Amino acid sequence: MRKSIFILIMSITLTATSANAADTLQVDIDAGAVPMTSSQVTSLAMNNTMVGPDWFVYYPDGKKRIVWYKDKTYKRKWRVDEEKGFCQTTVRKKKWDCRILWKIGPNSYRFYDKEGKAEFTMEFAEGNIKDL
Repeated sequence: MRKSIFILIMSITLTATSANAADTLQVDIDAGAVPMTSSQVTSLAMNNTMVGPDWFVYYPDGKKRIVWYKDKTYKRKWRVDEEKGFCQTTVRKKKWDCRILWKIGPNSYRFYDKEGKAEFTMEFAEGNIKDL
């Protein structure tokens, strides 16, 4: 009996999580959000800084990015792929990770994974604002 209840609760939780992910994307679309093209992403990122709640990422020429997180900097690769979106190597595992970047406001952007799940929201600042 306990196992059945646990399975039922997990099933409801997973369904609700999936629905919530889709709801976030639909809310963004309803508010006018649009997925960015490869050229738009490249123009936005090149020689500018992505600003998150507790991190910064500068995208200089040369396809390297400089990540500032918790007073440490990391150099990682990035590229824009026509089909996969904005691709970057992760800080910890140095593996490629690709997301679709959506413009959700005047200077507000959100990454979505290929399933439509919102990953994180950020802004871009002009230039290298942290001298990375």
